[in-house]
Amino acid sequence: MKDSESTHYPCVKRKPSGSLCSTFNTEDVNEVKLFVQGKVLKLLNLDRNDLEMKWKLQKLTKYGKSKRDQVDIILIQELQEENNQWVEYETDEFTVKMKLTEEIFNLLIYDTIDTLNRISQKRSQDQSPNK
Repeated sequence: MKDSESTHYPCVKRKPSGSLCSTFNTEDVNEVKLFVQGKVLKLLNLDRNDLEMKWKLQKLTKYGKSKRDQVDIILIQELQEENNQWVEYETDEFTVKMKLTEEIFNLLIYDTIDTLNRISQKRSQDQSPNK
């Protein structure tokens, strides 16, 4: 089965999983050490082999044969991680939908008022010649 953290859909917000203290048993120091070591390896980009990193770097840059230093690799990795934050339009989408809903509602109200006024004028015109 896949880990719940490995599958992330951009349109669904992740809920915070709580603190790290609640994830681990405090008596099991080895488990905490392994977790911290794994996170450090991932942050320093040491959990991948050189071939995989070279392929990923070639895929990310259009100049695959040019040499990149460690700073470029870190910047590219940070760019990928922060990309989801940049393209999160959920709040903007909600705001636009609410404004559009208000405008449509206002148009319907004004149209209804206008129609009722026309009906009233028509009735008053129809009744005045009959007198």
